[in-house]
Amino acid sequence: MAGNLYEQGYYETGTASVTQGQTVVTGQGTAWSQIVRPADDFGKHVGMPIPIASVDSDTQITLAYPWPGPTQAAAPYRVTFTPYHVAYRQALQEIGQLLSSGNVSALAGLTLEAGRYLRASGSGAFDAIDGKNLDALRSLLGANGKFPVFTGDGAMALAGLSDFATAAQGTKADEALPRSGGTMTAGAVMRAVLHRQSKRCRAVNTPCHGRAGVLAF
Repeated sequence: MAGNLYEQGYYETGTASVTQGQTVVTGQGTAWSQIVRPADDFGKHVGMPIPIASVDSDTQITLAYPWPGPTQAAAPYRVTFTPYHVAYRQALQEIGQLLSSGNVSALAGLTLEAGRYLRASGSGAFDAIDGKNLDALRSLLGANGKFPVFTGDGAMALAGLSDFATAAQGTKADEALPRSGGTMTAGAVMRAVLHRQSKRCRAVNTPCHGRAGVLAF
C-alpha cells in the first residue's frame, strides 16, 4: 500500500480538521504515523501547502507554521510527500547542527584505555583520567554514620565518626574539638579533621587528594 502511495505522491485517506491560525491537525480515519513523514506538506488541497513539523499519531500532525487556510472540520485534505532526497538533506542538516558543539570531534581524538574515564575539560573538549579512585569509591557500600576515606593510592574504606574524632584530637589548644553539652558534634569533628589534614599537607607541600587517611570529599 505504502509503495503505491509514494508513487502516487500524496495521501488523502479519511478527513482532517484544522483551525485557521493553529498548527495541530486532527484526522478522522487516517493512518498518518504509518505513511506521513515530517517535511511532507499538508494543505495542497486548498493551494496552501505547509510543511509538517511532526507526526504525533495516526490521527494528529503538527504543522511547522500556523494554518493560513480556512477552518475545516472533517473535510477532505491532502498530504503531499516530500521527495526522499529533500528529506535526507534536511535530516543531515539537523544532525550537523546537533554535532556542531565539537564534542564528537573531541571524543574522536581520544583513545581510551582500561581503567580510565572521560572528563569534560572545557566546551567541546574531553580528556581521559585515571579512574582508580572513582572505582574505589564505587566499590563501597554506604552505611549510616560512615564516611569514605582513602586508605592508599586508589584504595578506600568506610570509617565511623568516632574514627575521625580520634584522628582529629590534638595537643594544642587551637586543635581541641568543640563540644555541645559534653557531646562532640559531627560538624565540629569534620571541620577539625579537614583543618588538621590541610595543615599537614601544607607542611610537606603535598596535595592531599588520594592520600591515605584523607577524606574522599
